[in-house]
Amino acid sequence: MKKWKVILLVCTALSAFGFFYGWQEFTRKHKSSRTLKTDYVIDATELYDAFNKDEAAATKQYTDKVLEVKGTIKEVSKFNGAKHILLNSSNDAGGILCQFEDDVSDRFETMEAGQPVRIKGICTGFLYDVVISRCVIK
Repeated sequence: MKKWKVILLVCTALSAFGFFYGWQEFTRKHKSSRTLKTDYVIDATELYDAFNKDEAAATKQYTDKVLEVKGTIKEVSKFNGAKHILLNSSNDAGGILCQFEDDVSDRFETMEAGQPVRIKGICTGFLYDVVISRCVIK
């Protein structure tokens, strides 16, 4: 009888620990891109051309890396609370799509097409655009 109580107590303790750990992981916040070490500083047209020329090599080199991209704003948009800036590239059909963090500075509100800008974020790959997420304005 005592053996079952010990097993039940251990199982309850492990379940409580598992729930606590899972809850902490679920509610954990990402580190801001602002504080992460930059892996590459690159021009927007160079980055787009690298993906357009050899997507596999560019994906291997840049995906999941912290990039600081210099370029000219093509479009600024807000949709359902999400803030995006599209940077010009050598191709009119594509560009660098920068998806901003929630705590983006007030500088976002003053951005408009044609302005030069430096944006830091994490490259997540290439669709029609090179996608950079968790961006901040430098």
